Amino acid sequence: MIREEKAFCKGVSSLLSGKIETNKYTTNEEDWITVVSDGNNFVLFDFNHTGINDISVIINDDTVKVFSNHNKGTWMTRTLGRTEEINKIKIFLNDALIRSYDFSIIDKEKYIKKNWIKNK
Repeated sequence: MIREEKAFCKGVSSLLSGKIETNKYTTNEEDWITVVSDGNNFVLFDFNHTGINDISVIINDDTVKVFSNHNKGTWMTRTLGRTEEINKIKIFLNDALIRSYDFSIIDKEKYIKKNWIKNK
């Protein structure tokens, strides 16, 4: 298991400033937790609306990364790895599976084009 300590964390107001441009798929109405691309890497995007997000990400069925975001009203991004090296991603929120991506079924290039984050 890999404990990921480095994260980019900002208040939700920065999403409205126009300095961050995103096209994201949301997993539920309370918290936005999804995978986007920054061009070269898959990035976990987490908008914490509820207050406690303990997130585990399984990459390619063999690597586990664990993240915590207990700051209500903040969003964070965490790099998961290079897009060409990742074929499967499973996301767990507070021990419940919320999203699974299998790029042998999903068109990876199309997914990257539609789900991205760009820092202006």
